[in-house]
Amino acid sequence: MRRAIESFLILAGLILAALPAPAEAAPKSGGDQAAKAVSESMRRILRADYEADQATLKHEFEALARYAHSPEVGAEAHYWRGFARWRAGMNGWNDGMPPEEITEHTAAAADEFAKAIERDPAFADARAAMAICRATLLFSEQPEPPDKMDRLRQYSSELKRAFDEAPENPRTLWVVGGTYFWTPPDQGGSVDKAVSFYEKGLAAAQRAPAALATSLRPTWGEPELLMSLAYVRLKQPAPDLDAAERYAREALAEVPYWHYVRDLLLKQIGDARAAAAATPAATATPSSSTTPMN
Repeated sequence: MRRAIESFLILAGLILAALPAPAEAAPKSGGDQAAKAVSESMRRILRADYEADQATLKHEFEALARYAHSPEVGAEAHYWRGFARWRAGMNGWNDGMPPEEITEHTAAAADEFAKAIERDPAFADARAAMAICRATLLFSEQPEPPDKMDRLRQYSSELKRAFDEAPENPRTLWVVGGTYFWTPPDQGGSVDKAVSFYEKGLAAAQRAPAALATSLRPTWGEPELLMSLAYVRLKQPAPDLDAAERYAREALAEVPYWHYVRDLLLKQIGDARAAAAATPAATATPSSSTTPMN
Protein backbone atom coordinates (compact mmCIF):
# COMPACT_ATOMS: atom_id res chain seq x y z
CA MET A 1 0.00 0.00 0.00
CA ARG A 2 2.83 2.41 0.84
CA ARG A 3 4.31 2.05 -2.64
CA ALA A 4 0.93 2.53 -4.28
CA ILE A 5 0.25 5.71 -2.34
CA GLU A 6 3.65 7.13 -3.25
CA SER A 7 3.05 6.33 -6.91
CA PHE A 8 -0.30 8.13 -6.88
CA LEU A 9 1.44 11.22 -5.53
CA ILE A 10 4.07 10.95 -8.20
CA LEU A 11 1.82 10.40 -11.14
CA ALA A 12 -0.20 13.38 -10.07
CA GLY A 13 2.53 15.40 -8.46
CA LEU A 14 -0.34 17.00 -6.53
CA ILE A 15 -2.30 16.73 -3.29
CA LEU A 16 -5.66 17.84 -1.84
CA ALA A 17 -7.03 19.42 1.27
CA ALA A 18 -10.03 17.89 2.93
CA LEU A 19 -13.04 20.00 3.92
CA PRO A 20 -13.21 20.77 7.64
CA ALA A 21 -15.70 18.80 9.68
CA PRO A 22 -18.20 20.47 12.01
CA ALA A 23 -17.01 21.22 15.52
CA GLU A 24 -18.10 18.67 18.11
CA ALA A 25 -18.49 18.66 21.87
CA ALA A 26 -15.56 17.81 24.14
CA PRO A 27 -15.60 14.73 26.38
CA LYS A 28 -16.10 15.01 30.09
CA SER A 29 -12.77 13.40 30.95
CA GLY A 30 -9.99 15.67 32.17
CA GLY A 31 -7.07 16.73 30.00
CA ASP A 32 -4.49 14.64 31.87
CA GLN A 33 -6.61 11.52 31.70
CA ALA A 34 -7.32 12.05 28.01
CA ALA A 35 -3.64 12.67 27.22
CA LYS A 36 -2.62 9.48 29.01
CA ALA A 37 -5.27 7.46 27.17
CA VAL A 38 -4.29 8.85 23.78
CA SER A 39 -0.60 8.24 24.50
CA GLU A 40 -1.22 4.61 25.39
CA SER A 41 -3.42 4.11 22.35
CA MET A 42 -0.81 5.77 20.11
CA ARG A 43 1.83 3.29 21.23
CA ARG A 44 -0.46 0.33 20.62
CA ILE A 45 -1.34 1.65 17.17
CA LEU A 46 2.31 2.11 16.20
CA ARG A 47 3.16 -1.45 17.20
CA ALA A 48 0.05 -2.83 15.53
CA ASP A 49 1.04 -1.05 12.32
CA TYR A 50 4.44 -2.70 12.23
CA GLU A 51 2.96 -6.08 13.13
CA ALA A 52 0.13 -5.72 10.59
CA ASP A 53 -2.25 -6.39 13.49
CA GLN A 54 -5.58 -5.42 11.96
CA ALA A 55 -7.64 -6.30 15.04
CA THR A 56 -5.70 -3.92 17.28
CA LEU A 57 -5.79 -1.12 14.71
CA LYS A 58 -9.58 -1.46 14.56
CA HIS A 59 -9.94 -1.60 18.35
CA GLU A 60 -7.80 1.49 18.94
CA PHE A 61 -9.58 3.44 16.22
CA GLU A 62 -12.84 2.82 18.03
CA ALA A 63 -11.41 3.41 21.51
CA LEU A 64 -10.05 6.85 20.57
CA ALA A 65 -13.51 8.08 19.61
CA ARG A 66 -14.06 9.01 23.26
CA TYR A 67 -11.25 11.57 23.08
CA ALA A 68 -11.66 12.83 19.52
CA HIS A 69 -13.68 15.85 20.70
CA SER A 70 -11.38 16.82 23.55
CA PRO A 71 -10.21 20.47 23.46
CA GLU A 72 -6.85 19.32 24.87
CA VAL A 73 -6.04 16.29 22.73
CA GLY A 74 -8.75 16.17 20.06
CA ALA A 75 -6.37 16.91 17.20
CA GLU A 76 -4.05 14.12 18.28
CA ALA A 77 -6.90 11.67 18.84
CA HIS A 78 -8.18 12.34 15.33
CA TYR A 79 -4.68 11.98 13.90
CA TRP A 80 -4.12 8.58 15.49
CA ARG A 81 -7.58 7.40 14.50
CA GLY A 82 -6.66 8.37 10.96
CA PHE A 83 -3.26 6.73 11.24
CA ALA A 84 -4.84 3.47 12.39
CA ARG A 85 -7.10 3.33 9.33
CA TRP A 86 -4.36 4.54 6.96
CA ARG A 87 -2.02 1.78 8.06
CA ALA A 88 -4.80 -0.81 8.08
CA GLY A 89 -5.14 -0.11 4.36
CA MET A 90 -1.39 -0.09 3.72
CA ASN A 91 -0.84 -3.38 5.48
CA GLY A 92 -3.92 -4.77 3.79
CA TRP A 93 -2.45 -3.93 0.39
CA ASN A 94 0.69 -5.90 1.19
CA ASP A 95 -1.33 -8.84 2.52
CA GLY A 96 -3.99 -9.15 -0.18
CA MET A 97 -6.89 -7.17 1.28
CA PRO A 98 -9.76 -6.62 -1.20
CA PRO A 99 -9.50 -3.22 -2.92
CA GLU A 100 -12.88 -2.04 -1.65
CA GLU A 101 -11.73 -2.57 1.95
CA ILE A 102 -8.54 -0.63 1.30
CA THR A 103 -10.62 2.22 -0.13
CA GLU A 104 -12.87 2.17 2.94
CA HIS A 105 -9.88 2.42 5.28
CA THR A 106 -8.33 5.21 3.22
CA ALA A 107 -11.52 7.26 3.14
CA ALA A 108 -11.96 6.94 6.90
CA ALA A 109 -8.33 7.95 7.44
CA ALA A 110 -8.70 11.04 5.25
CA ASP A 111 -11.76 12.13 7.21
CA GLU A 112 -9.93 11.78 10.53
CA PHE A 113 -6.87 13.68 9.32
CA ALA A 114 -9.16 16.44 8.04
CA LYS A 115 -10.75 16.73 11.49
CA ALA A 116 -7.29 16.93 13.08
CA ILE A 117 -6.47 19.85 10.78
CA GLU A 118 -9.75 21.56 11.62
CA ARG A 119 -8.76 21.50 15.28
CA ASP A 120 -5.17 22.53 14.57
CA PRO A 121 -4.52 24.05 11.11
CA ALA A 122 -0.77 24.00 11.81
CA PHE A 123 -0.74 20.20 12.20
CA ALA A 124 1.52 19.55 9.19
CA ASP A 125 1.72 15.80 9.72
CA ALA A 126 -2.05 15.50 9.57
CA ARG A 127 -2.19 17.71 6.47
CA ALA A 128 0.37 15.64 4.57
CA ALA A 129 -1.28 12.38 5.56
CA MET A 130 -4.70 13.68 4.56
CA ALA A 131 -3.31 14.74 1.19
CA ILE A 132 -1.92 11.26 0.53
CA CYS A 133 -5.21 9.64 1.39
CA ARG A 134 -7.30 12.07 -0.68
CA ALA A 135 -5.03 11.55 -3.68
CA THR A 136 -5.34 7.79 -3.33
CA LEU A 137 -9.12 8.03 -3.26
CA LEU A 138 -9.17 10.29 -6.30
CA PHE A 139 -7.20 7.79 -8.36
CA SER A 140 -9.55 4.99 -7.34
CA GLU A 141 -12.67 6.81 -8.56
CA GLN A 142 -14.43 5.23 -11.51
CA PRO A 143 -15.30 6.71 -13.88
CA GLU A 144 -12.58 9.35 -13.78
CA PRO A 145 -14.05 12.51 -12.25
CA PRO A 146 -14.30 15.50 -14.63
CA ASP A 147 -12.70 17.82 -12.08
CA LYS A 148 -9.71 15.55 -11.50
CA MET A 149 -7.04 18.07 -12.43
CA ASP A 150 -8.61 20.86 -10.39
CA ARG A 151 -8.71 18.62 -7.37
CA LEU A 152 -5.14 17.53 -7.96
CA ARG A 153 -4.07 21.16 -7.94
CA GLN A 154 -5.74 21.51 -4.57
CA TYR A 155 -3.88 18.46 -3.31
CA SER A 156 -0.65 19.99 -4.57
CA SER A 157 -1.18 23.14 -2.56
CA GLU A 158 -1.92 21.11 0.56
CA LEU A 159 1.23 19.04 0.23
CA LYS A 160 3.27 22.17 -0.43
CA ARG A 161 1.80 23.82 2.65
CA ALA A 162 2.66 20.80 4.79
CA PHE A 163 6.21 20.84 3.46
CA ASP A 164 6.60 24.61 3.87
CA GLU A 165 5.38 24.43 7.47
CA ALA A 166 7.71 21.55 8.36
CA PRO A 167 10.60 21.29 5.87
CA GLU A 168 12.69 19.27 8.31
CA ASN A 169 9.88 16.88 9.19
CA PRO A 170 11.17 13.32 8.52
CA ARG A 171 7.71 12.14 7.53
CA THR A 172 7.24 14.95 5.01
CA LEU A 173 10.68 14.25 3.56
CA TRP A 174 9.74 10.57 3.32
CA VAL A 175 6.76 11.48 1.13
CA VAL A 176 8.80 13.85 -1.05
CA GLY A 177 11.51 11.25 -1.54
CA GLY A 178 8.90 8.79 -2.68
CA THR A 179 7.56 11.17 -5.28
CA TYR A 180 11.01 11.58 -6.83
CA PHE A 181 11.54 7.83 -6.91
CA TRP A 182 8.21 6.96 -8.49
CA THR A 183 8.11 9.81 -11.03
CA PRO A 184 9.54 8.82 -14.45
CA PRO A 185 12.87 10.56 -15.19
CA ASP A 186 11.43 12.39 -18.21
CA GLN A 187 8.90 13.99 -15.85
CA GLY A 188 11.41 15.07 -13.24
CA GLY A 189 11.87 11.88 -11.29
CA SER A 190 15.29 10.94 -9.98
CA VAL A 191 16.64 8.10 -7.89
CA ASP A 192 19.45 10.35 -6.70
CA LYS A 193 17.01 13.03 -5.53
CA ALA A 194 14.85 10.42 -3.85
CA VAL A 195 17.85 9.13 -1.95
CA SER A 196 18.84 12.68 -1.07
CA PHE A 197 15.45 13.41 0.51
CA TYR A 198 15.38 10.07 2.30
CA GLU A 199 18.85 10.69 3.71
CA LYS A 200 17.90 14.22 4.76
CA GLY A 201 14.83 12.86 6.50
CA LEU A 202 16.85 10.14 8.18
CA ALA A 203 19.35 12.69 9.50
CA ALA A 204 16.50 14.86 10.80
CA ALA A 205 14.90 11.89 12.54
CA GLN A 206 18.17 10.89 14.16
CA ARG A 207 18.80 14.32 15.63
CA ALA A 208 15.25 14.78 16.94
CA PRO A 209 15.27 15.49 20.69
CA ALA A 210 14.64 12.51 22.93
CA ALA A 211 11.91 14.53 24.61
CA LEU A 212 9.77 14.12 21.51
CA ALA A 213 9.28 10.47 22.44
CA THR A 214 6.80 11.59 25.10
CA SER A 215 4.80 13.73 22.67
CA LEU A 216 1.35 12.82 21.42
CA ARG A 217 2.39 14.17 18.02
CA PRO A 218 3.86 11.70 15.48
CA THR A 219 7.56 10.91 15.74
CA TRP A 220 7.63 7.85 13.48
CA GLY A 221 9.84 8.11 10.43
CA GLU A 222 13.35 6.80 11.02
CA PRO A 223 12.49 3.12 10.40
CA GLU A 224 10.30 4.07 7.43
CA LEU A 225 13.13 6.08 5.86
CA LEU A 226 15.53 3.16 6.30
CA MET A 227 12.97 0.87 4.73
CA SER A 228 12.51 3.21 1.77
CA LEU A 229 16.25 3.51 1.24
CA ALA A 230 16.38 -0.29 1.16
CA TYR A 231 13.55 -0.40 -1.35
CA VAL A 232 15.12 2.22 -3.62
CA ARG A 233 18.46 0.41 -3.64
CA LEU A 234 16.65 -2.82 -4.49
CA LYS A 235 14.53 -1.36 -7.29
CA GLN A 236 16.87 1.21 -8.86
CA PRO A 237 18.02 0.50 -12.46
CA ALA A 238 21.30 -0.99 -11.22
CA PRO A 239 20.32 -2.61 -7.89
CA ASP A 240 22.71 -2.32 -4.97
CA LEU A 241 21.67 -5.40 -3.04
CA ASP A 242 24.29 -4.97 -0.33
CA ALA A 243 23.00 -1.48 0.45
CA ALA A 244 19.40 -2.66 0.23
CA GLU A 245 20.00 -5.42 2.74
CA ARG A 246 22.00 -3.15 5.04
CA TYR A 247 19.22 -0.56 5.21
CA ALA A 248 16.54 -3.22 5.62
CA ARG A 249 18.41 -4.80 8.52
CA GLU A 250 18.94 -1.40 10.12
CA ALA A 251 15.19 -0.82 9.91
CA LEU A 252 14.56 -4.24 11.40
CA ALA A 253 17.05 -3.50 14.19
CA GLU A 254 14.90 -0.47 15.03
CA VAL A 255 11.65 -2.47 14.80
CA PRO A 256 12.37 -6.23 15.08
CA TYR A 257 8.68 -7.10 14.75
CA TRP A 258 8.09 -5.20 11.47
CA HIS A 259 6.12 -7.64 9.31
CA TYR A 260 6.72 -5.90 5.98
CA VAL A 261 10.51 -5.64 6.31
CA ARG A 262 11.06 -8.99 8.00
CA ASP A 263 8.70 -11.13 5.94
CA LEU A 264 8.38 -9.33 2.61
CA LEU A 265 11.17 -6.85 1.85
CA LEU A 266 14.07 -9.02 2.99
CA LYS A 267 12.60 -11.90 1.00
CA GLN A 268 12.51 -9.70 -2.11
CA ILE A 269 16.15 -8.81 -1.56
CA GLY A 270 17.04 -12.47 -1.08
CA ASP A 271 15.14 -13.42 -4.23
CA ALA A 272 17.02 -10.72 -6.15
CA ARG A 273 20.33 -12.12 -4.92
CA ALA A 274 19.32 -15.61 -6.01
CA ALA A 275 18.26 -14.35 -9.42
CA ALA A 276 21.52 -12.44 -9.85
CA ALA A 277 23.53 -15.52 -8.88
CA ALA A 278 21.64 -17.62 -11.41
CA THR A 279 22.28 -15.16 -14.24
CA PRO A 280 25.43 -15.94 -16.27
CA ALA A 281 28.08 -13.29 -15.74
CA ALA A 282 29.05 -13.38 -19.41
CA THR A 283 27.61 -14.45 -22.72
CA ALA A 284 29.95 -15.51 -25.50
CA THR A 285 29.57 -17.04 -28.96
CA PRO A 286 32.13 -19.24 -30.71
CA SER A 287 32.79 -16.54 -33.30
CA SER A 288 32.89 -13.54 -30.99
CA SER A 289 35.13 -12.17 -28.24
CA THR A 290 32.93 -9.24 -27.27
CA THR A 291 32.87 -7.76 -23.78
CA PRO A 292 30.57 -9.66 -21.40
CA MET A 293 27.16 -8.04 -20.77
CA ASN A 294 26.39 -6.78 -17.26
